Amino acid sequence: FGDPVVATTIGAEGLGVTPGQELEVAAAPTAIADACVRLLTDRVHASDLAGRAYDFVSQHYSAEAVQQRLCERMLVSDNVARP
Repeated sequence: FGDPVVATTIGAEGLGVTPGQELEVAAAPTAIADACVRLLTDRVHASDLAGRAYDFVSQHYSAEAVQQRLCERMLVSDNVARP
């Protein structure tokens, strides 16, 4: 699945992820360090986090998912009345 991720609040902004579900989010340096230590010591949590992140990225950011959203938006824009 890949590696679990610890991001800052700014780094995770706009991704649509849920902290603690697809990645760990922390703002302060000590909180980032604590999150890293947790992932290094709790391999079950780290593996679960990485698996959910993989699923999230596959569902929302894969080439197929992006292509689907683009096609949907193009269809919507074709149905919008033009001046």
